[in-house]
Amino acid sequence: MYTSNVRLEVLDNGLKVIAEEVHNMPIVSVLMWYRVGSRNELPGITGASHFIEHMLFKGGEEFKKGEIFRKISKYGGILNGFTNNDYTAYFEVLPKEKLDLALRIERDRMIRALFDSEELEAERTVILSELEGEENHPSHLLYKEVISQAFRIHSYRWDPGGFKSDVERVKREDLYEYYQRYYGPRNATLVMVGDFCFKEIFPLIEEKFADIKKDTEEPRVKLKEPEQKGERRVILRLKGNNPLLQVAYHTPSIKDKDIFPLVVLDTILGGAKISEIGWELGVKTSRLYRWLVRTRLALEANSSVGLAIDPHLFYFSIVIQQGVNPEKVEKLLFKELEDIKIDEEELNKAKRELKSILAFNNETVLSKGLQLGLFETISSYNFIDIFLKKLEEVEKEDVERVAREYLNEDNCTVGIFIPK
Repeated sequence: MYTSNVRLEVLDNGLKVIAEEVHNMPIVSVLMWYRVGSRNELPGITGASHFIEHMLFKGGEEFKKGEIFRKISKYGGILNGFTNNDYTAYFEVLPKEKLDLALRIERDRMIRALFDSEELEAERTVILSELEGEENHPSHLLYKEVISQAFRIHSYRWDPGGFKSDVERVKREDLYEYYQRYYGPRNATLVMVGDFCFKEIFPLIEEKFADIKKDTEEPRVKLKEPEQKGERRVILRLKGNNPLLQVAYHTPSIKDKDIFPLVVLDTILGGAKISEIGWELGVKTSRLYRWLVRTRLALEANSSVGLAIDPHLFYFSIVIQQGVNPEKVEKLLFKELEDIKIDEEELNKAKRELKSILAFNNETVLSKGLQLGLFETISSYNFIDIFLKKLEEVEKEDVERVAREYLNEDNCTVGIFIPK
């Protein structure tokens, strides 16, 4: 049981505190997860969560511009932040003696961010530069087009960077209001993993966070994506080197029982991985690699299944060899997916690889914290143990069934990039 030694406490103001003592090295990881991401945005403020992620590094009442980075670097630590569909998170890894510093940083972020107008405009320029840089990558452009076709209603239809036009026009007061609404204790999880005694540090956590009365809302998304009734298709013709093929199929949320055989299917097709954190394993022995890379039809061939709060996508992304017709690759892919059969050896190999990935993701205080925080935000921190139990119950017939049920043409969105 990976989470048997994990503690969960909830402060009176709603802040969840998840802690695991790990005493093999004198370091700690501290992560603050907010259950808000691009999923919670509306047209006009797309990219707000990502914009605010940047702004919460730009200074508050206690830590001025650049001071967070200087303090962490002084003690040999690391820090970062990231935004996705369902969440925004920040982390620090420090010597255990500097745990108080990480907690002070996260308190300052939560309630005292300044949103200085000059800094906001400077950061707007940085974010716009990031978005413009993405326009130079055909794979990202195609991905944006595919998800906007796959999702017609749900806010998963735009990526966390948002629309350039929204980032250009969003006002400080709109971002600050969004920050005040969502970035508070009732919508946050503090995760701590490392060399500490929880009974000794819990009073310190209460001291830093228990008095925060910020009246945050629990994000609610009322939009529900309707069932797809037929294939959708998008073709891009732009400057580039290699043709690309991307294919998306709707799949259920992480709360659905079918997510377990779908993860096994993803492992068989594209290699083992758990969401977007940690390791990958078995890519070069996967079916996609054998079908497309070894046959020199593609340079890369990957699959993924979205583990998300709301129903998401099973996604294929293929970089086709120059001179190969994308139609040939598409036909081969669909032919192979048409009637998937799994044998016991392949099933057991996939299960072993997934268990290894979970083990690898528990090797460091940071990877443990990432895994605990991710699953608590989109499901429950003990999803790791639930997953292992359910993984053992998956039969080859379950994998074949979800392949038939979800990877079918009426549930499919196809994207093709053709270099000019």
